[in-house]
Amino acid sequence: MIDKIKTLVVEDKLELAEMIAAYIDQNPYFEVVGIASSLADARFMQNTMKPELIILDNYLPDGVGIDWLRKLRSGQSPDVDVIMLTAAADAQTVTSGVRLGAFDYLIKPLALTSFNDVLHRFKDYHRTISSREEFKQSEINRVYGVRRDSQSIDELPKNIDSITLHLVMDTFKQEGQQTSDSVGKAIGVSKTTARRYLEYAVTMGFLEARISHGSVGRPTRHYTRNS
Repeated sequence: MIDKIKTLVVEDKLELAEMIAAYIDQNPYFEVVGIASSLADARFMQNTMKPELIILDNYLPDGVGIDWLRKLRSGQSPDVDVIMLTAAADAQTVTSGVRLGAFDYLIKPLALTSFNDVLHRFKDYHRTISSREEFKQSEINRVYGVRRDSQSIDELPKNIDSITLHLVMDTFKQEGQQTSDSVGKAIGVSKTTARRYLEYAVTMGFLEARISHGSVGRPTRHYTRNS
């Protein structure tokens, strides 16, 4: 019987959190023991459920995840492993995550194939460190090698490239609501291309879409950011 890795998902967007949890639960080596939508919920679940791995967003209603990671490392629970999964890409937050020992740092929007790679590496890492009382140099090299072996480019569908996807998502930093027409004009692509990327982001849970019925013409789809 597989000893599953107990995992806590900390993400305030419920739809996205459930998607992440469902994806993790498909992996036979992991078990999601809780979903927390705030730091207060996360602290409670961490204390009661004792997860071995936390998938941690940074922007939460009652604080930022990186501050909680700092407290975990300072003594609250120094042994729990953390994978940051967040839209926070500023240098200070990223470097803090690295220095505080996050196993990996993933920036939204995330390709699930890349997330699967991280889970696979974490499983190998966790299995290695939990089965040894003493390490040989070759085993130490393997542990650190697993942590370092991350993909530099997200694996996305063939008709979606990471550069254009990030350009599309960046338009929501200036405007809270967008259409395929406004996004296309902002980044210099056709309305059809913009719509393809926007709909991909919706299916991944990073955007929400709603239909607006104007007095004249066809209904318009409006997009807003989830994270």
